[in-house]
Amino acid sequence: MSRNCSDDIPRTAKIFEDVTTLGVVVLTVSSVLTVITMSLFIEEMFFLYRNTADLGRRIKTIWLLGIYPVFSFTSLVGVIVPRSGTLVDFVASIYLSICIFQFLKLMINYYGGEEQMCKSLREYDVHLRSPPCCCCLCCLPKLKLTHCSDVG
Repeated sequence: MSRNCSDDIPRTAKIFEDVTTLGVVVLTVSSVLTVITMSLFIEEMFFLYRNTADLGRRIKTIWLLGIYPVFSFTSLVGVIVPRSGTLVDFVASIYLSICIFQFLKLMINYYGGEEQMCKSLREYDVHLRSPPCCCCLCCLPKLKLTHCSDVG
């Protein structure tokens, strides 16, 4: 007997049939908070447009500011439409990975380029013994930041 795995996840109509007053209140509050988060994001976009001269920094900062509304919206969609949970988690993860890359590029931009960043950070050591897992490993070396240790 074959069984379809997607039958385990309830449909939206089934969830809304069984929703209580508390559930309606929670969904309403979640929706209002998502709208507030998105409106704050739009307001920050206008602020950056008016007050940031460098286009590269402005775009990278907007990507980073978008983390909260994207995660808020995808979480709300995942709660309202449970079958979309995998897709919205995937979208949120992809957006987070793009934002991490944009953060790296923004840091390089603030230093004035890769060469300036390497010059500024050359004197500092990178400790590989960081919590929670590697703090007990005393054999891990300290690294100097150079172009040879550059990953990207």
